[in-house]
Amino acid sequence: MELEDLLERWRADPRRHGEEFGSRLYALAYRYIRKRVHDDAARDLAQSAVATALAKHEDFVGGSLQRWINKIASNQVRNHWRRQQRERVLVRTPASELPDSQTSGVSRVNRQRQRSSLRKRIAALTTPYRVVINWHLRGLSPQEIASEISLHPGTVRVRLHRAILQLRSAPIAS
Repeated sequence: MELEDLLERWRADPRRHGEEFGSRLYALAYRYIRKRVHDDAARDLAQSAVATALAKHEDFVGGSLQRWINKIASNQVRNHWRRQQRERVLVRTPASELPDSQTSGVSRVNRQRQRSSLRKRIAALTTPYRVVINWHLRGLSPQEIASEISLHPGTVRVRLHRAILQLRSAPIAS
């Protein structure tokens, strides 16, 4: 059965065709991703790609379903490598850049003041911006925030961007 036909059957009756459709999507995503990352990560990324595809199935309006799932898988791989790069940068911070024990007390006080100031500036934001920035500070991506608060991911990204701009331009409270 062609993948596009299976998609239409799944859209019509998800319970009956869900397992087969999900398995086929997983196989395609895994095959694509496995060529680009190691096996453990490939399984997780393929599962994320399938979850994204199923959640956004209405965005697929024609063409090659395999190309569409490969694009989703490609985005998963790209995000994976970006996360890996950020982690490498954090791990490679030289000891000379870490605070020494003599300044750690002062640094701690400064960090506490900065956090307090940031909390005050966040509290001053309007509700839509405050909501997305709080979710963002908990580590959620714009897509995850969007699903949590039932908004379009683009709306979340715009609100997050504007909230950050407002936080940067807000006077620093003491």
